[in-house]
Amino acid sequence: MRALLKINLKNIKYNYLEIKNKTNKKIIAVLKDNAYGHDLVHVGKLLSTLNVDMIALATFEEALTLRKNLIFTPILLFERCTYYKLILHYKITLSVTSLSHLKELADTSLPLMIHLEIETGFNRFGLEEDQIEKALSIINNSKLILKGIFTHIASSFTYENQIKTFNNVIENIPFYNKLLIHISSSSYILKQNIYENTIRIGLALYGIHNELKLKPAMSLYAPVLRCKKINVGDMVSYDNEIIKENGYVLTLGLGYGDGWKKEYKTISYYQNEYYHQVGITNMDALMIYSKKQIEDKKYIELLGEHLTIQDLCSCYNISPYDFYSSLSPRIKKEFIT
Repeated sequence: MRALLKINLKNIKYNYLEIKNKTNKKIIAVLKDNAYGHDLVHVGKLLSTLNVDMIALATFEEALTLRKNLIFTPILLFERCTYYKLILHYKITLSVTSLSHLKELADTSLPLMIHLEIETGFNRFGLEEDQIEKALSIINNSKLILKGIFTHIASSFTYENQIKTFNNVIENIPFYNKLLIHISSSSYILKQNIYENTIRIGLALYGIHNELKLKPAMSLYAPVLRCKKINVGDMVSYDNEIIKENGYVLTLGLGYGDGWKKEYKTISYYQNEYYHQVGITNMDALMIYSKKQIEDKKYIELLGEHLTIQDLCSCYNISPYDFYSSLSPRIKKEFIT
């Protein structure tokens, strides 16, 4: 018996439709990194039935996985990829990260679909504002097919300046209204921009947003592998933590091999009580202290109704991105449909 992730696909569907209704814009669903740990194929199939406008992925392997599972929704690939003939065959759209990247794609003489990423202040990827005229010239003299333009917002502190730069670029593209224009990720989807007709949703799709009332899609449980009576002064785990009160040590089937980091001092929940970890997390197990005996094979909540992702992130001083991307694919998943 090992830890179990429960993925509520009904809640993902609810979140998608709620965001669609509130924004009335086209949606690019971000399913990179195994759909933030929620399972790429299951979430991809769900969104394809909802006619999502596009799916954004980090790697070519992720794109290939969707296509092999007969998911034919348009895909935007963030990764710089050189499998050009396969990209064309599978109808994958590439994001252009620099002027040199654009020239490289133009030199293929293939009708590749592209989105231009604009550098507006994140200073990671994108074409500079003064490179746009040259970029459009390259596109016009190639077989490349421009389908969209986007940028990536760094933070709320830089938002206004980044939007100003982005809008300056859009205003100098006479055919911008024929393109997908996307600025907002989950944090900014309720902000209004006169040029934006498309939004990218990642965390919001999975139930995390400060303003919209969305439904969490993931819960995590770990089984009790052993319940052992323990006394004051007994030691637990590799760090020999000393027990300060008589009770029980519960060994749970979850460890850092599952992506549950050693740095977490785990909080858990079972039948109206919260439990705390004793000793450091092992590769395949961790231990919690209980004043009462709990039977083997009972499942203890680590994320769910009583321990939200916001609770865990606050407690462990991490972001939801850290938490979701750390979980190992080896954790068994159960899907609620």
